[in-house]
Amino acid sequence: MVIGEQGVWITLRGSSILQLWDPHSLTCRLLYDIRDNYNMRGAKVDETYTNHARITCVLPMENSAVVGTADGTFIIYDVVARKSPSPSAPSSPRPPSNTESGHAKQIQERLQACNAQISILYSVNSEA
Repeated sequence: MVIGEQGVWITLRGSSILQLWDPHSLTCRLLYDIRDNYNMRGAKVDETYTNHARITCVLPMENSAVVGTADGTFIIYDVVARKSPSPSAPSSPRPPSNTESGHAKQIQERLQACNAQISILYSVNSEA
């Protein structure tokens, strides 16, 4: 957990999910699984892959965040606040009531409900 200009950045130990919380309203502004970036490099999704994609450090900067992973990759994310959230999006993302839909679907629904967008500015891998 670390505080930045955009809010409080949180990730759980061993997780590849990056969260940004508003410290005043206590709502999730961003929920992003960084494993999406690993798919672009053609990596297989398996237990080892998930372990390498886990977040080991977060450094908030002005309008961006630098994220380091277990395999030595640094990714710089540009964080852009939306001017107005979608009318259909709840003020605080909640997991869907249907738990049979799977973890991936829950994450996708939360991503759509968050009030911030994230994009990759630059990615550095030690194996490059």
